[in-house]
Amino acid sequence: MPGAMSVRWALLVLLGQRACYGYQLKLELHRRLDGWDVNVGQVYNTLERLVRDGLIARAGESGAGQLLYRTTPRGEAELAQWWETACAPTAQGAAERLTKVALAVSLPGVDALAVLDGELAAVVAADSAAADGVDAAGPGTGGGPGASVAPSVLALARRAEHDARRSWLTGVRAGLVDGTLVADEWAVEQGRRGRPSASTGGDAAP
Repeated sequence: MPGAMSVRWALLVLLGQRACYGYQLKLELHRRLDGWDVNVGQVYNTLERLVRDGLIARAGESGAGQLLYRTTPRGEAELAQWWETACAPTAQGAAERLTKVALAVSLPGVDALAVLDGELAAVVAADSAAADGVDAAGPGTGGGPGASVAPSVLALARRAEHDARRSWLTGVRAGLVDGTLVADEWAVEQGRRGRPSASTGGDAAP
């Protein structure tokens, strides 16, 4: 399941494509990330932080009066760097990679193949390091009386994780190349939910 950092990047990605209001962003995340039901309060809290950091700004109102947000030039620069930088070989990095790949493939206008190739290269490098760790740990004899086999077991587990990530990324890349994975257009806006702006008589949104 994507984490808090993934929410930040996911919102920045969506706002890099078009101006949106909070509830609309929640709907798009749910649709593009396999039913991920991020709390709308978390969406607005993250929007507040992105505004504070200068990565997004208010961009007027929707037809129903909800506040819209859009990336700033600074936000677009950070977003471009994020697309180009492979995720870290950590649990948080794995969650972020899932978000990145799903959005790259499902959104129109993203160079998904470039994103996949960058992530694949990073996973292959990590896989090589994991293989070295297995070799260094030995065949699991523990190295003698009183030694633990745990290092070998854990090294094998890490290698299996890297192999699974590599297989997943390779499969996604193949789907892009053969056309079985095609970007989705944006959904038609649903409903009128969202925080109203002060000009509509409601409380001012962040």
